[in-house]
Amino acid sequence: MHSRFFIRAIFAVTLLAASLALTQSAQQSASTQTPTPPLPPANPSAYFDESVKLNQMAVELQQQVTKSSKDQLSVDIIRKADAIEHRARDLKERMKGQ
Repeated sequence: MHSRFFIRAIFAVTLLAASLALTQSAQQSASTQTPTPPLPPANPSAYFDESVKLNQMAVELQQQVTKSSKDQLSVDIIRKADAIEHRARDLKERMKGQ
């Protein structure tokens, strides 16, 4: 059971890394191209800020999992893993929609 939640946390961190890579490549390509019209409210900087928050949450979760016992996870850890997963999927869907 412990490994299942750790895998979910790794999944969330992987989504975070992918979103960071997408936002950085979008920022780099935007700086090398001709000027584009203004972005809608959900711009790449908002994605970057959300990605940074997801990274912070994942690091906190990893620290809590490391401190917990091998065979038992607290409810707080499970809730944090679910929150990270939810935020990562939400960010991914918002990025797809743009």
